[in-house]
Order: sequence, then C-alpha cells, then structure tokens
Amino acid sequence: MRQKLWKLKDLFRQLDESITSEEDKLFLMMTIKKVQRIFVAYNVIMWISVYSRIVTFLQTHGEIPMLPMWFPFEGKLSKVGNDSKESDNSYLDLVACIESHLIILRIHNILKVIISRTVLIQIVIISISICVNILSIALLALSHAEIIFLLTYSCMIILEILPICYYGDQFLDFSRKFAETAYGTDWIFQRRNFRVAIMLIIQKSQNPDPILAGGIIPILLPTFLSKLWELKDLFNLLDESITSEDDRTFMRITIKKAQRLFIAYNLITWTSAYTRIVTSIQSHGEIPLLPMWFPFEGKLVVFFYQFSCWHFLALQNGSSDMYAPCFFVLLNSHLRILTRRMSKVGNGSKKNDKCYLDLVACIESHLIILRIHNILKDIISKTFLIQIVIISISICVNILSIATLNLPHGEIIFLLSYSCMIILEILPICYYGDKFLDFSRKFADAAYGTDWVYQNQNFRVAILLMIQKSQNPDPILAGGIIPILLPTFLSVIRLAYSVSALFINQFY
Repeated sequence: MRQKLWKLKDLFRQLDESITSEEDKLFLMMTIKKVQRIFVAYNVIMWISVYSRIVTFLQTHGEIPMLPMWFPFEGKLSKVGNDSKESDNSYLDLVACIESHLIILRIHNILKVIISRTVLIQIVIISISICVNILSIALLALSHAEIIFLLTYSCMIILEILPICYYGDQFLDFSRKFAETAYGTDWIFQRRNFRVAIMLIIQKSQNPDPILAGGIIPILLPTFLSKLWELKDLFNLLDESITSEDDRTFMRITIKKAQRLFIAYNLITWTSAYTRIVTSIQSHGEIPLLPMWFPFEGKLVVFFYQFSCWHFLALQNGSSDMYAPCFFVLLNSHLRILTRRMSKVGNGSKKNDKCYLDLVACIESHLIILRIHNILKDIISKTFLIQIVIISISICVNILSIATLNLPHGEIIFLLSYSCMIILEILPICYYGDKFLDFSRKFADAAYGTDWVYQNQNFRVAILLMIQKSQNPDPILAGGIIPILLPTFLSVIRLAYSVSALFINQFY
C-alpha cells in the first residue's frame, strides 16, 4: 500500500512537470488549496466530534466511556487516548496530451486498487452507524452533549465517503468532457496519424469505468439535480441554434405537447388519489388511505394525517414521473429539426466552405443531443428496472383484487385509475425512447442523402462519422438489462395479465 502511494506521488509530479501555461499553474494552485480546505473541514468536524465525546465523558465523571469497550487497566484516566492546419506541431501536442492522459488513467487504476476493497466495508458500517445514531436520538433519553456527539459523529462518517463519491463522479464527467474536447479539435484538417489517435482517445474516454466498491457498488454521487440543471443549459443551447421560423413554431407546438402530457398524467394521478379519499370517507375510515398502522388515537386525527401524506405522495408522483418523458418529447423534436437542417446541407451546391460550416453547426447540435441522451440514460436506467418490476406486480395484484374480491365501487374505481396511472409511468418513456431511435436512424439517412460526393474530403469524412454514430443508436437499458422501448412496455403488460390469469385459473 505504501509503495503504491509513493508511486502516486511520482506520477503526480510528472503531471505537474507537464504543465507549462501560467494560467494552468494558477488553476492547479487553487485546486491544491481546495484539497487543503476539504482536509481542514473534515478534521474540524472530526475533532469537534471527538471533544464533544470528551465533554460528555467528563460531565458524567467517566460513566459514559469515550470508547464503548472493556479496558484491562485501573483508573479512568488511562482510558483517555486550434485552430491550426496539418502540421507536426499539432501531432506533437497531441502526443503530449496522450502521455498526460495515460498518466491520469494510471493514477486512476492505482486508486481503484487501493480504494475498492475498503470503501464497501466503509459504506456498510456507515449505513449501520447512521441508522443506529438516528434511532438513539429518536428513542433514547440522551443528554444534550451526547446528542451533539451523535450528530457530529454522523456528519463525520458521512464526510468519510461523500468527497470520494463526489469527486469520483466528477472524474467521469471530466473524462466525457475530455472525449468531447478531443472530438471538437480540428482533426479533419490533420493527417491520418492524428485522426487515428483522436479516435482512440475518444473511444477510451467517452465511457469511463467507475471505481467499484468491492467490485459491486460504483463509488459515485447521484448528481440528480445537478444533471437536471445541466439538461436545462443544453436545451437552451439547442433552442439558440434554431433559426428558421417554421422550426421555432414546431418547437412551440412540441412544448405544448409536453405540457399536455404532464397535465394528463397529473389529472389521472389526482383522480386516483381522490377516488381513494372518497372511498375512505364512505367507509368512515374503515378503508384507510394508507394501509399501515398509525400511533394515534381517533379516526379524525389518523384521517387528516393520511390525507396530508396522500397529497404529498400524489404531488411527488405527478412531478417526478413525467420529467423524463417531457425531456424526450423535446429531444425528439430537436432531432427532427436537426434532420431537416441536415437534409438541406450541400443540396444544389458544389464544393464550398459554406457547406462545410453548415455541417459543423449540425455536428455541434448533434453532439449536444447525444450528451442530453447520455445524461437521461444515467438518470433513468438505474431506477427504471425497479419501476418495471413494481408496476408488473401492482397490475397483477390489482387484476386479482378486482376479479376475486367483493370490493365496493369506490375501491374498484381507485384500483382501475391507479392501474392507469402506473401504466402511464412507463408508457410515455418507452414510446418516446423508441421514437428517439427511429429519428436517429432517419438523421443518419438524411446525412447520407446530402451531396457529399461533390464535397471535399473533410466533408466526406465528417459525414461518414456522423452516419456511423447515428445509424445504430444504443437504447437506454433499465438496470443495464432491459431496453426501454415500446416492446418492453407491451411485455410488462402481457406478463402482468398472464400471471394474474394463471392465478385466477389455478386458485379460483
């Protein structure tokens, strides 16, 4: 372990020596100060936690030990412890970048070996510790000093894994940005060796592997909100690239379509919520809104508590389940607009610079679309598999309940509206995810349909790469297993119906 840490020191020294720009040196000095501030902040919290424990120990005259374990000593005090054309300089600069990138990847691999085995144990222990601390504060009659200790200790152990998860996530983002920067170089003006090297860099950087704790859990921070804000900025860039009045009108119609989709889903959600409320009122509280035990006496108090929770759940459900389909509606429309722009590039004109500039603008817009798709893939794929499983089970249970139980009309209406609601959780995203792949293939066809045979070599090479990138798009995989497409939605409904029919025939 010590040898690997010394090796890291040498590799970082090599990276420091490769920095020549004064601006980059200043940026690195600021980064070093940031690392120092993180170290100081963590140590401040750690020592506050330690001394709050010491104060508790002194206040109780040693009755509450600083370390909850037996010591074989007597006495209490014993327990205290580019823009250039084809040239050699461009290729040499690229080689220098490749060498620095290889050193960075080597450092990442060494850190992966050092961190991977221990962080899994940290995650498990920290999860248990936080759970125990919350239970202790909530259920036990503790002194103020003991509560402060547990709170500061919880903050301290959270900060053990928060920085590594956050900066591990940032490393992957910067790696993808490095790939985009490589793609954004003037590689089409360079010689063949330069272009081959750029393609290898992009291939190595665009899908970086995260460090896995124990080879199981990725050491990442779920940057859900930050990614949604990034999506907003990327969509703004796409909106700014629209120049035609027809395309702007088409985009306004698309925005209204996304709004109607959001409103329709929320209407079904609130219809389902209020049919449950009406059923509960009709049964005088015998049918609860939430099927769980409540530590309150009196049906009125329980009802109002459930009523508040039910509204919160409906609001959360209505807002969180429709953001991805709405984003895909907008993304598909931007891809259709880009396809129309691409079909006009080079048409009716011979070899000239304007055709190439139009193509470059289309490439930039296409890169933004692919980046939005990748962000949506990161956000959706991890949760959608759980949604599919739960929705399949829920639909099956609802069908069995309606078919076999003697339910009141209000309960039947609730189960039907609830089934519609959970079906609409996955139908739009499957439908628009499927449409995105179709539009992506049409974009490849539009690129092939340009008059590329009359254009220069740079134009032809760029068109070839765009076709290669677009004609076989990768679908978003739920949990890395199930493609989020329209056939998947049909399979979920078919499975739920088949299982419920099997149970009905077998047992009733």
